[in-house]
Amino acid sequence: GNTTGVVMAPSPGTTRVEITHATGVVVKKIEIDVEAQGEANFAWDGLNAKGERMPAGTYSIKATHTDASGTATALNTYVDATVESVTIGSDGLYLNLPGLGTAPLDYVLRIGKSAS
Repeated sequence: GNTTGVVMAPSPGTTRVEITHATGVVVKKIEIDVEAQGEANFAWDGLNAKGERMPAGTYSIKATHTDASGTATALNTYVDATVESVTIGSDGLYLNLPGLGTAPLDYVLRIGKSAS
């Protein structure tokens, strides 16, 4: 399928988002020109670099920001997800996200209507 998300760019520069299959193979690289510090949105259409639809499976998303001086910084990635339910544990609240698993509430950047 498709996924959308956001990274928090620390400064103007270029952000590279890499989509990696569970086997460790990078299937798609997305470059985003960032003009200012703040949110940079990305979208993956489920296609690899050759334009072929990727099969269902486990994929990971990694982002790196490179500023004008060439300094690279690893970034946290946030993806849009539907909350199926909430679990209350002894150590806090957990969101159950279909297809993604469970995430503690402090991993959440924003709650609201999806941008997609």
